[in-house]
Amino acid sequence: MKDTFKRKVYLDASATTPVDKEVLDYILPYFSLKFGNPSSLHSLGREAKSALEEAREKVANFLGCSFSEVFFTSSATESNNLVLKKVLKLFNFKPHYLVSAIEHSSVLNPAKKLAQEGKIDLDLIKVSKDGILDLEDLKAKLKENTVLVSVSYVNSEIGTIQPLKEIAQIIREHREKQGTRYPFFHVDAVQAVNFLDCKVSNFLADFLVISAHKIYGPKGASALFKREDIKLDSWLEGGEQEFGLRSSTENIPAILGLAKALELVEKYKGKALEIKRLRDKLLQGILAEIGGVEVVGSLEKRIPNNLGVIFKGVEAEILILALDKEGIMISSGSACTTREIKPSETLLALGKSKREALSFIRFSLPRFIKEEDIDYVFNILPKVVKSLKER
Repeated sequence: MKDTFKRKVYLDASATTPVDKEVLDYILPYFSLKFGNPSSLHSLGREAKSALEEAREKVANFLGCSFSEVFFTSSATESNNLVLKKVLKLFNFKPHYLVSAIEHSSVLNPAKKLAQEGKIDLDLIKVSKDGILDLEDLKAKLKENTVLVSVSYVNSEIGTIQPLKEIAQIIREHREKQGTRYPFFHVDAVQAVNFLDCKVSNFLADFLVISAHKIYGPKGASALFKREDIKLDSWLEGGEQEFGLRSSTENIPAILGLAKALELVEKYKGKALEIKRLRDKLLQGILAEIGGVEVVGSLEKRIPNNLGVIFKGVEAEILILALDKEGIMISSGSACTTREIKPSETLLALGKSKREALSFIRFSLPRFIKEEDIDYVFNILPKVVKSLKER
């Protein structure tokens, strides 16, 4: 059945982004003409190997690390799981992990499972009502056996930016006090790449994860930064690809797409101010036209394209479907959990009630957003919210 609405407005860029045309044009030949396996010795294989090494160098330059510290996986979820499940193998005692209470599920869920299995001790670091990590709580929960601290640079649901430099300083002081190399600092930077400096030296990260499909690259590629002095066991056994950490024939088109997308991040960073202006226009319109609205998270310490609000008295799932009929695509939070009608752990950690959490909506603006898109949302959103409240 053909859609009949006037306009399509995509406001779910934190879930995924379309592949940029420059990225698509760059990677298309590697699906067909340049299809070689980089492990093959013939010319097609060497061509693929050369492209892979060039992509690794581009990622290393973006992150400010060495070529041999970049590893490619299939997704940020895989990269995060790799770190959490392999770090514990480095120690002959029961390790303790510290994870922020509003981590992405690809960190929080494996950490909880490892704790349930008795493989680690786990504590969650509290956050403020605005979603900023409580540094005093972090200090208080560091132990002698704390080997890993995991924090997302930017929360995927409410867009808040964490004080990574301050967190790194606390970790460094704890190391010095103990005379150890650990705890290691693991940063999920997936939501940060489009807007923030992700040089690992800025906050002394030991592990850092980014993803292609959040930055206008293809799905199927993630880059994991791992400091060279940390030696992890193989994650996948096989042909010794990725310096022996992750055996598997590399997904060359997706990896090249990730590297190309990183180049374009620099090109489009100047659009941040315009995106923020349109985000703020959207917020002002919502507050002016709709009653019973609560903004979630800090507006000052937030990436410019994110807006999270609670529409009191309206179920998020119903609102999403109603707006989708009008061509407006939004989210109720993390896309990884939207198929389950349960409150977001992030919202609950911020002190919101279950009812409030189930009324939370995330607007995340893509870089191709236009003024007319926001105007169209204004024409539709207040009427839809009003009709749902009157049910």
